[in-house]
Amino acid sequence: MEKKNTGLVVLVVVLALLVVGLGGFIIYDKALSKDNKITENDNNKNENINDNNISVENSVDYVDEYYKLFNVKLPKIVGNTKKIDELNNKILNDILPRTYSHSICHAMMEDNCMNKGSSVDYKYLIKDNIVIIYIYSFVPDGGTSVPASGGGLFFYNYFYDIENDNILNISEAAEKLGIKDLDGANTYDDLINGCSSIIIENDNLVVDYNEGCV
Repeated sequence: MEKKNTGLVVLVVVLALLVVGLGGFIIYDKALSKDNKITENDNNKNENINDNNISVENSVDYVDEYYKLFNVKLPKIVGNTKKIDELNNKILNDILPRTYSHSICHAMMEDNCMNKGSSVDYKYLIKDNIVIIYIYSFVPDGGTSVPASGGGLFFYNYFYDIENDNILNISEAAEKLGIKDLDGANTYDDLINGCSSIIIENDNLVVDYNEGCV
């Protein structure tokens, strides 16, 4: 009887590892496959989207086919410059490892993520010749953060200066965009010293300043 129980435990562990590997592979495959379908993010569409032949579209739009709880949307800037390619690669390299952690949580059926679901989504705005991208993860319906993602919820900002073909940090972007309310920061340079962000709320940009945050 003991041998049968041991064999059952081994089988369960092997199946769990296979599911984890498959979850991570699917997400990476969706992001990196040449046949990946690119669709416009209608929910975040901006009327100035075609300024200077620059647009923002989905590079990843994945929903797990079994539980229908975990989904990932990631953007790419569409344009023909090396800086745009560099920024698009940075987005994938920053976010995909964390979304992989989310997928592990789902594959292993952790209560905190399986019961509530977790998502990675983004908003974007093109304003004053600057592409502003805000990527965030969330657990809906009051769920707790995902334990396998190194803290659970996260956010990232990316900024592309169309006119000068340049990648901006948050301080440079806030200054160029003429944002006056810095949420307690004394200068634009202060924004880069913590984990501050520029949040997109409809067509408005709101600074969330966090001093000394790592």
